[in-house]
Amino acid sequence: MNITKLAERFKKLSRIELENLVYRCGLTIAQRNKLCMSRHLSRHLIVTYLQEQLEHTVKLVNNNNNNNNDNNGNTNENLKVVGSSLPRSIISIDIGIKNLAYIHITSDYKILDWKKITLELKSFEPEDIINQLIPLVNQTFLPKSNISGEKSGDEKISEREIVDLFIIERQIFRRFSSALITNVMTIESMLFTILTILRDNGQQFEVKSSFPTTTYQYLNQMIKKEINSEYSGDEIANWLRDLGKKSEIKEYLLGQDERKVRGRKKNFSKLIAQYWVKDHANLCSKELTNYFNNSKKKDDLADCLLQGLVYLGCRRFSIHEANKWIIDENKLFDDNL
Repeated sequence: MNITKLAERFKKLSRIELENLVYRCGLTIAQRNKLCMSRHLSRHLIVTYLQEQLEHTVKLVNNNNNNNNDNNGNTNENLKVVGSSLPRSIISIDIGIKNLAYIHITSDYKILDWKKITLELKSFEPEDIINQLIPLVNQTFLPKSNISGEKSGDEKISEREIVDLFIIERQIFRRFSSALITNVMTIESMLFTILTILRDNGQQFEVKSSFPTTTYQYLNQMIKKEINSEYSGDEIANWLRDLGKKSEIKEYLLGQDERKVRGRKKNFSKLIAQYWVKDHANLCSKELTNYFNNSKKKDDLADCLLQGLVYLGCRRFSIHEANKWIIDENKLFDDNL
């Protein structure tokens, strides 16, 4: 698995093919030449492949918790394959000056929780922000199983008590046009830091940040183009492809000036979220559906939903592509021996 060798294979693709792979893997690349895209994509897929191999490493576990020894005094151990590196569930967070919106969603897109919380900050001093965020994290975000440790015996951990990943929308992309932007970035940084410290102290989750441009590049790409892929399991891409056929969606994208599309992003995200909830009633409770539909300011709720959906879609596609390209690369290596 060599980045340079794999990048050489990607460079042979057309620019359109290469850009499609980059977008669908959820990558944001500043330099758009083929060499940079090829190397960045190669590094991403190799890391993804190694993560998958690590997750699927065969581990020895006790076969019987009550009786670990056989008649000869030997330990009974079985081989167990650990699950995929796709997180079981994530919490996607969108931060604003006065509000924070979050969604808790499983890897198969079931929405467990979806709320907007008012940040009652006295000021934007670090102490005031911390005093607001720490109770929020402990009471709202942290699953009970992560706080108290794994449950014992036959007591099962519910899906609501599992969070493998937090995704926080990056604010650094914003222009420094006012002090408010700096304040939002401060809230984001401190929330990221609090979650990272908890992770480093033993909490069983990861923390990532996501550029809004990554989400909307993916959405625009998937909606505008017919996806011809052998990967039929990409539910998000298939749904977006069908969504792009609706006249109301075409109004926002087809033939529109890109600057106008960006200017209408809030309405665009709300529209996509409304269609998602409508088309996936089985994945969102009536209570949460009504909460979203009755919300006066839907764009924050929509943004955290789309960020979560796109991450899961990109991650699932990355795992598929990593296995395909790395296995092909290994076969080429074996053939040349």
